[in-house]
Amino acid sequence: ASTRLVRMVSRWRRSWPCTKACTAAAFSGEADPAFAATSPSGEPPSSRVPIARPASTTEGILELIAFVAKQMPLSALLDGVPHRLGHIFGADIVSIYLAEGEGDGLVLRGNIGFRPEARGVIRLRVGEGLTGLAVKTMKPVVVVRATRHDAFRRFDELEEDRYPVFLATPIPGPEQKPLGALVLQRKDKAFEESEVHLAMALTAPVASAVRNAALLDDLRDKVQRKTGGGTR
Repeated sequence: ASTRLVRMVSRWRRSWPCTKACTAAAFSGEADPAFAATSPSGEPPSSRVPIARPASTTEGILELIAFVAKQMPLSALLDGVPHRLGHIFGADIVSIYLAEGEGDGLVLRGNIGFRPEARGVIRLRVGEGLTGLAVKTMKPVVVVRATRHDAFRRFDELEEDRYPVFLATPIPGPEQKPLGALVLQRKDKAFEESEVHLAMALTAPVASAVRNAALLDDLRDKVQRKTGGGTR
């Protein structure tokens, strides 16, 4: 199982437009302004959801892949995926933003770590904030002290100062158009290059699951309208 998993991750990673040279330059902080290095600090907000690591990262990945392979409503998928990603990466905050409108906006649809009322309310334009930057460039954005970065977009109600270690990677849609973004945040411990590669790879099965769940939701709505179960 571990060998198959490594092969899958490698295939997904090779499909990304960000090359090895791009990633290396980004981590050096020399070529890409989306990367910075500072020291984290702060305590977790009262709304933190405790996250426990599974027995191993491999087991966590296999559990995530098994979960996203199931048929379920989009709301259930967006509830379950952040928890499993939190286990894999030891992340205190996990957020999934999905594109809306003509694809020029992003809305927070899935999350652990923030207050529940933030879902569906927090919005960014593509190119706005570190998350929007990741979607605009279709490259991962990794920052050790996010709130000190010039591109950081502050939402006071999220108390993100307490989780400054930040990784955002775009979720690719058809024809490499962005479907949204995955954001991981931690109190400390900078994300390693291998974790960035893994996050990039795992957006592929997540993207497929999101599209399938959205399609199923649309089909259910059509059936309800035909049988008189929908609202008028």
